[in-house]
Amino acid sequence: MKTYIISSAPIQYEIPPYDLYDSFDLVSKGKLKAPLLPEARKIIRDFNFPFDITSVKTILTAEGGQTFETAQLIVDVKNLQNVKIIQTPNLNGVRFNMDELVSKKELMENYEETIIRARKMFVTKFFNNELLESRESVIKRMAESLFQLQGYNNAICISHSFYMKLLEIYISNQEKFDNLDDLLAAFNPDNKPYELMQGFWINL
Repeated sequence: MKTYIISSAPIQYEIPPYDLYDSFDLVSKGKLKAPLLPEARKIIRDFNFPFDITSVKTILTAEGGQTFETAQLIVDVKNLQNVKIIQTPNLNGVRFNMDELVSKKELMENYEETIIRARKMFVTKFFNNELLESRESVIKRMAESLFQLQGYNNAICISHSFYMKLLEIYISNQEKFDNLDDLLAAFNPDNKPYELMQGFWINL
């Protein structure tokens, strides 16, 4: 059985009345949902899935927010029939505080360089169990995700990019979680984990 796990359609990163940094922080803590941008509908309409999208009968998402909204748009725009959307905490993003990664001053002054450093710090803090959500909790959710997905065929999962990247590494080689340098190399923080609506296959 194959499952395709993807990131959401484009979201609004700066959510009024908050600035960019505080928006990131609140979303990362799970205290604020990032809305999809208006162009999300067109992007989904024009997106060519690497399989027969009409065969999909199940879409699993994180709890609410951009992933759930993306699933609803896929069903609507692609005119899918009899599709069940399942929200599961197993696909939620990894919770963290932005100040665990970078400061507001750093991000607002030099976004491009700072976001790379933020990815590196995310992996390092995850490995050292220093994020808002524990390493044990994330690994437990990844294992439960794989168990949950065994009951579905040709399903789509929609999740958050940092969690997705950890899950992809976990599936390919769990031993990389035993060494920080190996985990950093696999995560490749110099690059954005996934482009919009992109992801990877899971073979169960």
